[in-house]
Amino acid sequence: MKYSIKDKITNEKPTVELTDTLTVTVNNSFRKVLAMQEKLRSDEFNSDAEKMVSVLECLLDKKDVKAINDMDLPFDQYLAVVKTIIAAATGQSIETVEDRFQQAVNN
Repeated sequence: MKYSIKDKITNEKPTVELTDTLTVTVNNSFRKVLAMQEKLRSDEFNSDAEKMVSVLECLLDKKDVKAINDMDLPFDQYLAVVKTIIAAATGQSIETVEDRFQQAVNN
């Protein structure tokens, strides 16, 4: 028996439209997603805010991280950006990512 998945492998990167003028490309490679997951489990950060910045730095180009940080968003909106970037990187729905965040907060 022969198997083929060549039509499923595109290496296309997802994008997230944040504003009318800012669309970011998310690096969803296995290596980057694994690094992001390790960062989220890590104890090296002093705050959840540091973790969020680290996630963005792992999955986005430096110029995109700077553009997001330059927006000076309120915390809840910055968190929404991070959740959406994680959803794009992992191929999950935003709702699934939000549920996981909520479970992490409750534990």
